[in-house]
Amino acid sequence: MTNNLRAAAVLAFAMAAAVALKATVLGCPEPGRECRGPGPRSADWAGPVPAGGPFPLDAQVPRRRAVEIHLPANDEDAAVLVRPIALALGPDGLYVADAQDCAVKVFSRQGRFLRSFGRKGSGPGELNFPSGVAVEEGGAVVADKLNFRIQYFDRDGVVRGGFKLPFPPDRVFILGPDRLLVTANPAGRRRGEKLLRVFAVLQVIFEIKIVPV
Repeated sequence: MTNNLRAAAVLAFAMAAAVALKATVLGCPEPGRECRGPGPRSADWAGPVPAGGPFPLDAQVPRRRAVEIHLPANDEDAAVLVRPIALALGPDGLYVADAQDCAVKVFSRQGRFLRSFGRKGSGPGELNFPSGVAVEEGGAVVADKLNFRIQYFDRDGVVRGGFKLPFPPDRVFILGPDRLLVTANPAGRRRGEKLLRVFAVLQVIFEIKIVPV
């Protein structure tokens, strides 16, 4: 085969693959028929339909109209969100984990700032890149990522305990009164690494006795 014929064959294959990819992505149904994809750009292309199209010919996806609701402004400095990366809806409002500000900020359902808890550090009640938050009846559970731990806070933001982890937690979900699901980001260093872990959390009460000497 000459170079020209080889180049022509490669070009023909590339064009056929491009047409098949467009038809497959846009869901054309029947092989051998002309099909135009749905949506405002549907007239941009037309081509033969590949075998195994995933959608019926008359499939229509309902469209929704969204209108932004303007929320009231919050003048407090603590209300400013620097890097919000996780949120959870609780009975008293929306809890937002601000990773860069190292705090969890609580807003009402109407967008009014209520309170904030946590600050940068590694002591009890302090946070270092909070990456996940879940809300239970008594307060919030926070994934304290760079401190390698989970912390519990009551509704007033007072720390009520926690436990250390052998990995940096990413997200936390409450499965029950004494069950937590904690996720981790893949490190990519070894095969079979666990990215989902479930913990049974037991409350430990320490009693201090003063013994006279």
